[in-house]
Amino acid sequence: MGRLITGLSNRYLAELGRISVAFQAVEYHLRVAVSLLLSTDSAVGHIVTAQLRGFEGLLSVLDSLYCLRVGDAKRRSRLERLLKRAADAEDTRNRFIHSVWTGQGDRRYRPHRHKITLKRGHGLRHDFQVVPLRELRKLAVELEKIGYDAIDLENELLAELPDR
Repeated sequence: MGRLITGLSNRYLAELGRISVAFQAVEYHLRVAVSLLLSTDSAVGHIVTAQLRGFEGLLSVLDSLYCLRVGDAKRRSRLERLLKRAADAEDTRNRFIHSVWTGQGDRRYRPHRHKITLKRGHGLRHDFQVVPLRELRKLAVELEKIGYDAIDLENELLAELPDR
């Protein structure tokens, strides 16, 4: 079996993979935070978060549970900023990950993404975007930072809820 021809360099493929892995880590640690806020039994949290539809649902549940359990306005504000960063990064990630990538047709070898969408009121749309490698790296780094902040949140909840 041959190799799928995308026209993308290994550097682009590596950064797209890094984005995918970093996003999954963010999602996992935010799910653990929900689990910690819900119950002393981690299985309960995993059952609930496994049934959430989409990342936005996870962020909404986390925000609501955190507001219910944590009264400190400063900490709630910090969580709001984390969730905003996570939502923004997910939007960018979705644009990149759910697109067709190609490097063909450009003599300067600038890979671009092609996204086909259909929305009510807008009809069929083809979106082409040349994407510099540095843009993919920037998103990967941001997702990794959000992941570390999600781990900090998890650790904060573990310290505050010692029975978990």
